Amino acid sequence: MESVERMPRSIGGTTRRSRRGFTLMELMMVVVILGILAALLVPQFVDSSTTSQASTMGSTVRYVRQMLQFHRNSGEYQVSTSGWPAQISQQWFRGDSLPLHPWTGDAVVIEIVDGASTEIYPAQKIFDASDSMAANCWYNRTNGSFCARVGAAGTNAQTLELFNAANLCSAGSMTQTTQ
Repeated sequence: MESVERMPRSIGGTTRRSRRGFTLMELMMVVVILGILAALLVPQFVDSSTTSQASTMGSTVRYVRQMLQFHRNSGEYQVSTSGWPAQISQQWFRGDSLPLHPWTGDAVVIEIVDGASTEIYPAQKIFDASDSMAANCWYNRTNGSFCARVGAAGTNAQTLELFNAANLCSAGSMTQTTQ
């Protein structure tokens, strides 16, 4: 038998070929859909990252406060006139180093103040995370108050919420320093 070579069918004078691959329009539609999905999902991951940083910092703040209370009465360290430790010693922590700040990944930098006995929050609640020497924590040795500063969020309300979560507190405004 002779082999018969098949010719593509002709429709209206044009030849129909088998399709391989996608058209430019189909590819563009896929890219647009993926872009929309990314726009919806990425902010949720960013928010969860910030929330986990605040949670981690909350654990650190709780531990530092416990160490301040313990060393207030231990007699092992120099105390301020009000009886609180004059400094926060790196020896209080595992590995003899200050804890890491989750926004920077570096050891905390503590601003030590002799504020009013009613001053429990720092006036400045945010810090510049790109400056490795920026004071990212605050300690009032007059009353033993310790707070962590946080990176700025989108709005003041969001930053305040972040500050409160990181410090296990309920400051009512970005300028509040007393209870």
